[in-house]
Amino acid sequence: MKFADIGQQLRTYRLESGMRAEEIAVRLGVSRDVIRPVPTRHIVKVIRAGTYGRAPDCRPGMPELVAFAARTVCRQEEAGSLEWPQINLRMRTVAFLDTKTGAPRVIRVPTRTAAWLGQMERGRPDQDGRHYVFVDDRGARLANIYSRFAKMRDRAGVPHFRFHDLRHNYAIRRLQSDTAASAGLIKRTDDQPHGIHELSYHLGHSSVTTTEGYLRWTRAVMGLNHSARRKH
Repeated sequence: MKFADIGQQLRTYRLESGMRAEEIAVRLGVSRDVIRPVPTRHIVKVIRAGTYGRAPDCRPGMPELVAFAARTVCRQEEAGSLEWPQINLRMRTVAFLDTKTGAPRVIRVPTRTAAWLGQMERGRPDQDGRHYVFVDDRGARLANIYSRFAKMRDRAGVPHFRFHDLRHNYAIRRLQSDTAASAGLIKRTDDQPHGIHELSYHLGHSSVTTTEGYLRWTRAVMGLNHSARRKH
């Protein structure tokens, strides 16, 4: 089904039923949000553009925030509102309290991510009051994350993608890794979520139905790749 056809169905059902678009998308078995995976090299270029560009709209804080979101699949607001007391470096956990669904969640991060956060924590500036993880040059919570990210992306010279697409990337990579591990192609680790239910919680979805959209996309793409190999 083409995305234009999906959009038309959403509009028709919404007018006829009075339901919200998100509810209709679930009934149709599609995602309202187009899944757009981003090559890892493009994400790296964006982070480097903010790190070495030395532009006041990016440094400090923004490259670290983008890298953190790419590693933990948190939402933009969850990263922006994150404070140091929410991070347990010894247990390698991060607690997200200000979430889209309103339900707090605690995720476990890989050893390398915990070590990276530990380096950040040791070098953090003195702050009065709230102890935000990602701060500007005055030690205040980062503002205008959306526009700052857009400037970093444009400076990097990579094709357009959204901050939210970092979540798509993570979900697809995890499902592909799970498939490869099940086939015995790679070794399964305990650092990352496994299976659709663990991934759904990690992403902060209110229903596993939302996460299944990634599973359908991954299976479809892997099926297309398999068919292409057979033809050649």
